[in-house]
Amino acid sequence: MEIDKKIIIALIAVFVVILAGILVISPQGQSQNQTAYEIPLKAHAFNFFDMQTPVDSDFRVKFNQSEAERGMFAWQNKGNFSRDVDLIIISKNFTDGLIPDKMELISNNNSQKIYMSKNYDGNYYRVVKTVNDTDIIVSGHNLDLLEKMLNTTKIKDTSKLTTGKAVDEKTPIKNTTGNNTKVNNTTKAEKSGDKTPVQHVIEKKVEDKKKQDAAPKVETTIDKTVDPLMIGGGSFTTGSELEDKTYARIYVGVDHAGEDVGIKIFYSRDGTNLNKGNYVTATVKSDGYINIASADSFAKYPDFAQVELYDANEKLVATQGIMLNPTSGTQYF
Repeated sequence: MEIDKKIIIALIAVFVVILAGILVISPQGQSQNQTAYEIPLKAHAFNFFDMQTPVDSDFRVKFNQSEAERGMFAWQNKGNFSRDVDLIIISKNFTDGLIPDKMELISNNNSQKIYMSKNYDGNYYRVVKTVNDTDIIVSGHNLDLLEKMLNTTKIKDTSKLTTGKAVDEKTPIKNTTGNNTKVNNTTKAEKSGDKTPVQHVIEKKVEDKKKQDAAPKVETTIDKTVDPLMIGGGSFTTGSELEDKTYARIYVGVDHAGEDVGIKIFYSRDGTNLNKGNYVTATVKSDGYINIASADSFAKYPDFAQVELYDANEKLVATQGIMLNPTSGTQYF
C-alpha cells in the first residue's frame, strides 16, 4: 500500500508540473493579434521628425518630391511588422491627394484624422496628425500601434522639407538577361509637362474644389438613379520580363456599361516619371470595369500610379493616387 501511495503521489506531481508548464509557456507565444503595447518600439530619426517605430522594422525611402512639387517624403516598411505599419509619410499642402476615395473618415478630432477601408486582409487604416502646417501620416492594419507611434512624434525643422532628390532604393528591377532592351515606342505627348503624379493629383483636386465653391447653387434635374462615374477600386498587373507592360483594371460603375470614357494613368518610381500619361478612351465592360495597358514597358516597376477618369465629353470626373509595391504580379487597391 505504501508503494501504491508513492506512485499515485508521483503521478500527481508530474501532472501538476506539466499543467504549470503549459500555463507559463502559453501566454509567451507570439500572438497574431498583438496590440501596440505588446510590440516593442525603438527611437527612429527621420529626415524632418523623430518617431518611435517597431523594433526590427526597416523603413526605406519610397519617394519624395522637390520644392516645385510641394514637398513630401514617404518611407515603406521593408522589415518586421510590415502588416501592422507599412507606410510613413510627411507632407505639406496636399495630404488630401494621398487619401484614396474609398477610405472613409471614421474619426476627426481637429489635429488627428483616422481613415479606414476594408479589404480581404481586414481593416486598413491611414491616420493623419497635423502639427502646425505639416502632416505626419501612418498606414497599416494595427490602429492602436499607428496612434501610439504618432503620439511619439517630434517635429524638427521642416523649412527645408521641399529640398533633396529622390533616393533610388535597391528594390527589384525587371530582368535584363539576354539581348532584351527597353521598349521605347514614340507616343503622342499630352500637355502634362514634366509634372510628377503627386502634383497632378493635388492640382486637379484644388482646381475642382475652387470650381465647386465658385459654382452657383442651382437645382439639378439629373436622374438620381444612375450612379456617377467613379474610381471604385481595381488592380494593377506587371510581368517580370523587360518587355512586359503594366495593365490596369479599374472599376468605374456598372451603370455605365457600354459607355466610352477617357483615362490617363501616370506611373512613377521614386518620384521620377515613367510615362507621360497619354489620354486614351476605353469602353466600360458589362461588369463595370475598364482595362488599360501602358503604352510602353518600363525598365523599373512603378511604385505610384495616378489615375484620372474623364467622361465622354472629356471632363475630368475623378482622380486617385495609388501606391504600389515595386514588384511583379497583381496588386489590388
